[in-house]
Amino acid sequence: MTPLAGHRDALASSFATSYAGVMAFIAVVNEGSFAKAGDRLGVGR
Repeated sequence: MTPLAGHRDALASSFATSYAGVMAFIAVVNEGSFAKAGDRLGVGR
């Protein structure tokens, strides 16, 4: 793997992580609580 390819993989995984975090945050805001958002996202208790 070239250093550039490794950088692209890190960038892609960072973007995916950030995107997931943003979507989770939006779900919490929409639902009004962490418990409801977790249920909505399929990670309920």
